[in-house]
Amino acid sequence: MYDLAAIELHLRARRKRNFPPWMGRAIHAVFLRSLEEFNPSFSKDIHDGSGVKPFTVSNLLGASVEDGQLQILPSEVVRVRLTSLHPDVTALLLNGILPVLTLDGFTVQGETFQIEQLIDEGTVWTGTTDYMDLLNQASHQERKLKLRFVSPTSFKSTLKHYMPLPYPDKVFQSLLMRWNAFAPVTFPRELLSVLNELLAVMEHRVHSENVVLKGRQRQVIGFTGEVTYHILTDDETVIHYLNALADFALYSGVGVQTAVGLGQVRRVGR
Repeated sequence: MYDLAAIELHLRARRKRNFPPWMGRAIHAVFLRSLEEFNPSFSKDIHDGSGVKPFTVSNLLGASVEDGQLQILPSEVVRVRLTSLHPDVTALLLNGILPVLTLDGFTVQGETFQIEQLIDEGTVWTGTTDYMDLLNQASHQERKLKLRFVSPTSFKSTLKHYMPLPYPDKVFQSLLMRWNAFAPVTFPRELLSVLNELLAVMEHRVHSENVVLKGRQRQVIGFTGEVTYHILTDDETVIHYLNALADFALYSGVGVQTAVGLGQVRRVGR
């Protein structure tokens, strides 16, 4: 059984329907509701817990935008991406939730989509693996880490406002904290304090985006685009750790609100 999974569902609606532009919270609710059917106490612990969530979801992807709304047409296929970071969640996702959704359909905000395809391997956004395999396969020499951020990504500052910039320490601190929350082998926490000394931005093409959560009650400003980081040390152990974290981003996401669609990211250029 795998520790980590990144799944993509290809969905088709039965009728024309408009949705709000950000559906991450609604898809988050579908995931937790599905999890609750198999393990109610586990689902409640995840919902009520204040720590790192052991899964991510995407927005509704590939839909047309009409007058600020997502327009869903029966002639078009849209996508949802789900990832899990904890072996228990991965087992429930692969062996329970997905088989049921494939039979019953994916119901979000009263609309049931037919699942036309379920992809768990073979694309740049999907995969299944274990933490130890990810670590063992990570490079000890590669010092260029290029990440593509495809949904708005942001970080909380000490002043409790959002920081929509790809600072190396913020990005890799987020990855390291998620890794250490769920992996059987953890990285030294001392890395957190020296990430600014170990990494620098080589190149970036990013822009900012606003996401409205909970109606109009909460807005998050994030960035999307590509950023290339350069590792500034020759220490092969550190290089190994940072490469593993860059590879891990595919499953973990980065920054705030990854469980409702923000911070979807993957490594590119390898």
